[in-house]
Amino acid sequence: MSIFRRLFAAEGGTIMVLAAFALTAVMGMSGLAVEVGNGYSTKVRNQRVADMAALGAAQAYQANQSVAVATQVAKDIVAASGLPASSATVNAPVTINGSSAITVTVTTAVPVRLAQVVMNNTSYNVTNTAAASLTGSPGCFTTLSSTATNGISLTGGTSMTATGCGVGSNAGISLTWGTKITAQQVVAGKAVSDPGSGITTTPTASNVKQNKGTSYTDTVGSDPRIVAGFAKVGTYTAVSTPNGSPADWNFDWNHSGAVASWWNSSTGTYTVPANTVPYKVGSITVAGGIKVVVQDGVAIQSKGGIAMSGTSMTMGAVTLDIGGQVNVSGGGSMSVASGNVAIGGSSGNAINVDGGASLSFGNGTFSANGSITTAGGSSITFGATASHYINGALSLSGNATFGAGAYYVNGSFSNGTGGAMIGTGVTFFLGGTLSAGGGASMNLIAPTSDSGGGVTNLLFATKSNTATTLSGGASGILGGMIYAPNSDLNMSGGASANSGGCFSMVVNTITLSGGTAAGTACNGLGSGSSGGGGVSLLQ
Repeated sequence: MSIFRRLFAAEGGTIMVLAAFALTAVMGMSGLAVEVGNGYSTKVRNQRVADMAALGAAQAYQANQSVAVATQVAKDIVAASGLPASSATVNAPVTINGSSAITVTVTTAVPVRLAQVVMNNTSYNVTNTAAASLTGSPGCFTTLSSTATNGISLTGGTSMTATGCGVGSNAGISLTWGTKITAQQVVAGKAVSDPGSGITTTPTASNVKQNKGTSYTDTVGSDPRIVAGFAKVGTYTAVSTPNGSPADWNFDWNHSGAVASWWNSSTGTYTVPANTVPYKVGSITVAGGIKVVVQDGVAIQSKGGIAMSGTSMTMGAVTLDIGGQVNVSGGGSMSVASGNVAIGGSSGNAINVDGGASLSFGNGTFSANGSITTAGGSSITFGATASHYINGALSLSGNATFGAGAYYVNGSFSNGTGGAMIGTGVTFFLGGTLSAGGGASMNLIAPTSDSGGGVTNLLFATKSNTATTLSGGASGILGGMIYAPNSDLNMSGGASANSGGCFSMVVNTITLSGGTAAGTACNGLGSGSSGGGGVSLLQ
């Protein structure tokens, strides 16, 4: 037999040959599995980066109307995420489903390693695209915390309604059975837990996006108007007080001293006449049952305060420089028709209203170097002026009416025992936090323009990290934004915050419990909003 026939007939080593061929196939399939896993993880990472870049680019485009600026912002975000800036491609404006939008495409190469046994390529590209609307719905309820497990939590039959805009969180969103969120879109940086199918999106059903990473950045705090507003917190007007020891004004039944000649027995009234120079006073006291009228044009410089427990103290257009505390009590009323008011305060307190009394300030400049406190059954009214300076807390238990303008409060704004708080065209910059409970009601609406001193669509602004609370049956019709980026907003005990107009929140986290409800009728914050315009992810 020839050598060739012997070789063909030999059967030894067959298994080894087959194993060699099989090993090649096994290694190739294993390599493919590894490469698919690498590609999937790259795709997830790229999508998160594209989402963040699209939102950032959309905000930049809205502010500048420049594709070049939007492109640079997108590339900066991509680079900050650890990818090459060159991997981002930006297109704007484009139309997606009828909406003006901006798209960011992120493309990165995935190297092929183990699968080179069965592939000729040394790498392959993974491409992800995100689109953010330029005119679509903003996140009316937005939470910025990315470290919390859940940025938005609803329990105990609560509801959140934002039919004209979106709900967004950099962390997770959690709903227990019986709770509801209704919005155009729901976006979460982490997981969305909704076992009872309580989320409804309209007009697009199931418009819920989760595990999107940090999709929301604080673009509100950099607004120059808000930066300037916070800078004014703690500001007050210095009081012009007299030197020496001027005489006190004691409006009582003795009809004596510096005010004796102003008594009119037929009307039972003291009348302070107009003067060409300021009256210099030690302190002012109005006794029970006494009425005082201060005529137009009067200027008073008081070294001490005002203790008003009489029937009434009615002032016209006046200028008041009060060095001490203003205390109104005993069911009486004190009113200032108009003019300029500066109150120096005492021991950290500037104004106290209790015992069913009322205090009213008309239009004109206003400054109080200390806290303002009212008791249940009392009331206080502030006139309209561009800037109201309160160098202390605003602690209200009675009714309060706020004239249009900005309020710079170097402390917290609170009403814990009831009373109505009413104001239109108002913005509150707080050094502390916002707290309402005990059945307190709020009907507060932000300005529609900057002309009155406030900030368009901004209702409350605080940098405090103390929780913002609405509890114990507190209710509100609120229009504008609550901007509290470091504060956890907690609503409980049947509290409600709703609006017939546009109400929005930019806070650290939101927790709704115990039958509470938050709702808004926003259809977009608008180009004049302190929110910087509305952007949201489309895909």
